[in-house]
Amino acid sequence: MPLRRGDCSSWVAAGGLIFVSQHDGARIEGLTEGCDLTTAYAQHQTLAALANLEALLASAGTTTERLVEVTLTVCHVEDLESVQAAWSKWTHSLEGQLPAKTVLFSPSSTGREGCRVEIRAVAMSAPEMSAAA
Repeated sequence: MPLRRGDCSSWVAAGGLIFVSQHDGARIEGLTEGCDLTTAYAQHQTLAALANLEALLASAGTTTERLVEVTLTVCHVEDLESVQAAWSKWTHSLEGQLPAKTVLFSPSSTGREGCRVEIRAVAMSAPEMSAAA
């Protein structure tokens, strides 16, 4: 069952895909430690948001190896290099084909003070999850 997060679910399964709502690197209650957005630099926030993504995918019954598309929303253009460095470091841990990636520049959609990066993603459901749907 997806976690409820304010006005939406943290993820939704549909058509053999898992759609992960946009999230940042802050703690996800009962799931991840996250980071303090008011003190963490962009690279640390990015790695925390990617750890949150891994946890959300696991809660949906799938993995990072099944990612299809990732959107990174950078809230401050001066953070792009740090966000990209964290992304590059993280992708070296992935096996197989890397997901498609889009980078956008926009203020935080979560409205959390200090937020420097947000991530949303689409992944394939686990094979047994798709067969049951």
